[in-house]
Amino acid sequence: MWKNKGLVEILKNDDGFIFFMFENRDCCIDVLEGGPWYAGGFLLILKQWYRMMKLSKEDKKTIPVWVKFYNIPLEYWYGDGLSRIASAVGVPLFMDQLTSSGSQISFARVCVNILADSAFPDSFVITSGEESITIHVEYQGVPSRCLHCHVFGHETKTCLSAQVEKLVELQKITEESVELDGGWTKVKDKGKRKVGYQPSPDHNVHIEETSASTTMENDRVNEVQSNEVVIHTEIEEIDAKKPQIR
Repeated sequence: MWKNKGLVEILKNDDGFIFFMFENRDCCIDVLEGGPWYAGGFLLILKQWYRMMKLSKEDKKTIPVWVKFYNIPLEYWYGDGLSRIASAVGVPLFMDQLTSSGSQISFARVCVNILADSAFPDSFVITSGEESITIHVEYQGVPSRCLHCHVFGHETKTCLSAQVEKLVELQKITEESVELDGGWTKVKDKGKRKVGYQPSPDHNVHIEETSASTTMENDRVNEVQSNEVVIHTEIEEIDAKKPQIR
């Protein structure tokens, strides 16, 4: 990919860091400023090597991004002025050669360290006295980012951490709802008779008539039993009046 830019050798360690060796410093700067670069669809985050450099994989909460700034007033075309402009979107790191030399002023191209939860404004306004000018912004090679984890590398809609958090919250809401109902779970009636069912008035009338009929039958039985007692008593009296035969 960079053979025509003075690439001499590629080294790799066991921790996954890759070192690109160039013929000279100018070739290295040319590659750093020529990005963004991609390999296999993945953004390459390049940093210039320096002595005693600590090799560590960052959490990707911030990444260097090339940003173009348009409509910059002429009085801002110097080092500190362009740095103030770039500070509106992040922390400025360095400018490309065309911008630093001032050979073209249609836009300024600055490498800026940007946070994952940045607003990434497409424009902002600078004011000097009573005058104000709108600066337009264009970002180059911004990778996917997650607003839930506040990191680069994956999108919010595919974030596993966010999905698990939603499931936990849903379970918590369900448990709180059950506690508010006194530990009972409400079940929708499906047409069967409910507990505490009250019979209709027609059933009450029928029960009362049945009860009345049963009472009448009991009175008749008692009357018959009473007549049997009277008859039995009369028979005993008649038997007592008969002469005894000795």
